[in-house]
Amino acid sequence: MPKSKVRYVGLDVHKDSMVIAAAEEGRDAACEVTTVPGDWASLEKQLKRLATGYTLKLCYEAGPTAFELHRRRVKAGYDNQVIAPSLIPRKPGERTKTDSRDAAKLARCLRAGDLSPVCVPDADTEALRDLERARDAAKKSETAAKHQLGKLLLRQGRRWDGDSNWTIKHLDWIRTQSFDHEAHGRVLRDYIKSLEDATERVKRLTRDIERELAGFLWAIAQERELVAA
Repeated sequence: MPKSKVRYVGLDVHKDSMVIAAAEEGRDAACEVTTVPGDWASLEKQLKRLATGYTLKLCYEAGPTAFELHRRRVKAGYDNQVIAPSLIPRKPGERTKTDSRDAAKLARCLRAGDLSPVCVPDADTEALRDLERARDAAKKSETAAKHQLGKLLLRQGRRWDGDSNWTIKHLDWIRTQSFDHEAHGRVLRDYIKSLEDATERVKRLTRDIERELAGFLWAIAQERELVAA
């Protein structure tokens, strides 16, 4: 027999703990239920208690653990939403935030239908995104290494007269530079090594993305063929 009553649950999720607040149907204020350790078993145990006699609807803000938590909750049979933090309604002048208030507010807003869920990627898509984030970080490190190296050379009055920077010829010219003080030579070699490492990391991650993307697209094509058949 289907459960007739709905209980709206807001979660304020942290690495080591989760604050759980629930709101019943109607206009009653949400109340804090409990704080549990930040592991799946503790959360599941508390949710089962809340689900006694109720159908649960869950929500929490998007964060580092949001997507994996969502996939686990959906697999366990829950109605679950991951909420865009920037789109949560806020009253003018509302500044004081605590974990309990945040969880209660989420529960109330979920009940009122005022929240905007984000699209949760599947595990394969999220893995590819993480690979892209790693490449972005490597690219930033490469750019920072170039800035450090360029500023060192400018401080020592070394100017490249070629047409383009960071070409093979430009890098070869940089490697030929020498200074009166050995300390400058050590810094130069360190910066060159940092740039070479960052550039190699960018190349390696780019190749990884290309391989993963090829496999990802192949899997999609295979799925479409099965559906068409």
